[in-house]
Amino acid sequence: YQRKYMGDSSTCQHLVDVKKRMPGLSQTVGQVLERLNCPDINVRLHAIRDMKNAIIGNRTKKIAYIEAGALPRLVELLQVCFSEPSMLVQLAATLGSFAHGSEDLTAMVEACDVMSSLCFCLHHQDEKVVEGTAKAIRILLQSPNTNRSEILKKNTRRKLLDMLCSTDDGFAELAASIFARSCRTAEEQAMLVQEGAESFLLNILYRTTHPKCQEAVLDALSCLCMDNKAVCSPLAYDTSTIAKIFQLVRDPRCRTRLAAIRCITHIYRAEPTANWSSEVSVVVLPALVKLLSDTGSPLSQAAQVLAILTADNDDMQKAACDLDAVPRLVSLLRTPDPEALVEDDLKENVYDALASLSSLREDLRKMVIDSSVLPLLVLSLGDRNAKVRAAACRCCRSLSRSVKHLRTSLVEAGVAMPLFRLLHDSSLEVQTYASAALCNIILDFSPMRKIIMDQGGVNRLIEMSKSHDNALRLNSVWALKNLLFMSDSTTKVLVIRQLTFQGLFDLINDADIGVQEQALTLLRNFVFGKLEDLERFFDGAGSELSRVIEKKLCSPNDEIIGQALYVLCNIATGSERHKAFVMQPVILEKIHQYLSHSKASVRVAATWCIINLTWKQPDWASSFQSRVATLRGMGFENRLQAMLQDPDVDVKDRVRYALEQFQAAQQEDENGDQR
Repeated sequence: YQRKYMGDSSTCQHLVDVKKRMPGLSQTVGQVLERLNCPDINVRLHAIRDMKNAIIGNRTKKIAYIEAGALPRLVELLQVCFSEPSMLVQLAATLGSFAHGSEDLTAMVEACDVMSSLCFCLHHQDEKVVEGTAKAIRILLQSPNTNRSEILKKNTRRKLLDMLCSTDDGFAELAASIFARSCRTAEEQAMLVQEGAESFLLNILYRTTHPKCQEAVLDALSCLCMDNKAVCSPLAYDTSTIAKIFQLVRDPRCRTRLAAIRCITHIYRAEPTANWSSEVSVVVLPALVKLLSDTGSPLSQAAQVLAILTADNDDMQKAACDLDAVPRLVSLLRTPDPEALVEDDLKENVYDALASLSSLREDLRKMVIDSSVLPLLVLSLGDRNAKVRAAACRCCRSLSRSVKHLRTSLVEAGVAMPLFRLLHDSSLEVQTYASAALCNIILDFSPMRKIIMDQGGVNRLIEMSKSHDNALRLNSVWALKNLLFMSDSTTKVLVIRQLTFQGLFDLINDADIGVQEQALTLLRNFVFGKLEDLERFFDGAGSELSRVIEKKLCSPNDEIIGQALYVLCNIATGSERHKAFVMQPVILEKIHQYLSHSKASVRVAATWCIINLTWKQPDWASSFQSRVATLRGMGFENRLQAMLQDPDVDVKDRVRYALEQFQAAQQEDENGDQR
């Protein structure tokens, strides 16, 4: 057992403290364990009952029994006593009691390979054994870290589906709650739907009036619906199902209301144009916001659902804020007793809800900042729980999208240094979200930019750009790109010396398309501005640059093509050497090709290249006419004439500007001939 699970330091210290304070406990525990080895089944049965009664609600005694080796013996008895139903019922209840209360206790129980034995007992003929076993499994699944592979094996899955079909609401509730805790991936959803789980759940929902059964069924349906359009779309247009769920949104019981709201939220997210969708903001959202302050309400889950419902939907975000969602959420981060602690999962979900509400609208960001949440947010960036730190980073990211507050409130709150420290966090998730928040904080207009740079932020971001994790690599390159936006030459030199030209080209050729795009934009920002910046890049990597750009102009990805064109656009603002780079036939052919691209943003980028190539600079008048002649000879002017009827306004504006420069060049050439 000890080889499989090593308790954390707090658990180990707890054991030492127990032995010091309660020397007699070890003796009692030992006596109970001795009785477990007695050949008399009644003695063993009473020993298990005594153990169960002793540990219920008592963490100290649980740990004492675990330390004495009780768990492996209980699992062993579970495996060998299949013919003794009363023994199996007590064993399942005792194992469930051990697992109940905290994730570390659950991990200790699971480490004994108990799940496979419990799943085997689900097939027992005795209904009490099945019920007790299912309850123990449900307790184990309360931890997100529990291995669910045994639950999803075919035999276990089929048994649970049989239980769903039972007319006994207790059995149906247990099966539904187990599915709700074990179905997380698209493959698992598809597996259960193919075997009829969705239909079974709906049948129960229509017939049962048992509150706990309704909640379990709605939770299971929510798991099947989450991010699954194939499941949600038929339900969205099933008027009976939608009417039933809306009926339960108005249920007097908080948990039933929330389960129904969660279910309808997932369906609405998949089908936002269904004919009942207007009812979401009128019925569902007010009921959900009210749950944030209802006595006895599952507050953490309510905040979590609010984050999902309002994500990327500015109308829903505004409606939620009009219902006072922000002050209700912030109040959950405070306790009447200064010494009391807010639960970790509640803090995590509140910050995610605030992040969602402030992600799109400036007025809502101001509302969140004005709620006095920033001091709490900064404290949470240093929270002991990694999930809370990550959620606080996500909230910082949303709030830092405000240019005004980047200069004022966030600076005054002291967000920069805690975020920077999180770039070195032990949690990869925290590093990822901290780097995402820094993408905004490191922009040119942010006063916090210098703080990050002075603390070695450039070096750390470059280190992270070499990570094997795609998201971390993407965020670090994004932050470096923002650092170079409108930056001075000193900053550009600092970055390229540490990153190196080859390091930049490696990122431009990264396996992840998002990293490629951000690396190209980094290059675009580097070559924008002063002539000396362009010269520095050409002197250091001009020949390789040509190969890289040619390759990216052949990309199947529109965003990559667009960024490559903007790199050329900025290069074309430079000297004759730089313009000659863009005038290479292979590059001009691609620019001409992309003037006819299906995407307007690509056509705009290609047109900008022509504008910069035909811009006359007094010192280089002769080469200017030569460039214009080359471009005209390749058919650029004719192509631009045809684009005057482009359906996109921005394209037409750029095309007119480019044609004016062609016409100005022609007039100048004609005037020169007359002289």
